[in-house]
Amino acid sequence: MGYEEELEKNLLKTGNPELDRMIGGIPTPSLNLVEGINDSGKSVFVQQVAYGALNAGFPTRYVTTENTIKSLLSQMKSITLDVTLHFIVGRFRITPLHIRGIEWNEATSKHHLRLLVNFLRQRDKAKIVIVDSLTYLVTHATLDDVLDFFSECRNLVDYNNKTLFLTIHPYAFEGDMLARIRSVCDGHFILKIKEVRERTVRMLEVAKLRGAQKIVGNVISFVVDPVFGLKIVPLTQARL
Repeated sequence: MGYEEELEKNLLKTGNPELDRMIGGIPTPSLNLVEGINDSGKSVFVQQVAYGALNAGFPTRYVTTENTIKSLLSQMKSITLDVTLHFIVGRFRITPLHIRGIEWNEATSKHHLRLLVNFLRQRDKAKIVIVDSLTYLVTHATLDDVLDFFSECRNLVDYNNKTLFLTIHPYAFEGDMLARIRSVCDGHFILKIKEVRERTVRMLEVAKLRGAQKIVGNVISFVVDPVFGLKIVPLTQARL
């Protein structure tokens, strides 16, 4: 097998042809940070990643702080990302992390980050792991606890060949902390939202993607269509 074929073998595709053409695939294993404000499309993006991973044969685990199992499956199906069969046969494992009603402070953040690390360390077949979202767990955490958590995630990637996607809201970290976290990640995706003439357009910026073969454009505009799912919209069209 040649060098280019080996690279292609280790690329994770999202299953969205236009998105894959523009990104060129996400290297595996890797640690990826998906950052954006509310409703900017973070969850849609990582759900698309899960869909592509499952259809490519990668067992996938999805830790959610925002959905139940039923609501996540329903949400994905509503945008043409039906993974119900993968869930039934055990290739797609969903773990709801119930965080509502908790009084968050340094101690509870430390405790839950440690619980999450121990959970992620479990030996299972999952090669792709998504945590959506990390915001509640880190907003009140100390710098040391956050850096320890990301160090553990780095180890999972480097020594256990896992590919991790962690979604966050940018307000969860102070500037210096966010810069340090970005630096330890292989991939950094930033999502933004724009209202263009009464149309909601989301923007995906590929800020960093270490080891990628190609990135046609580092800013990708898209809409979430109930029929077509994540639909790429040319920037010129988005501005119309």
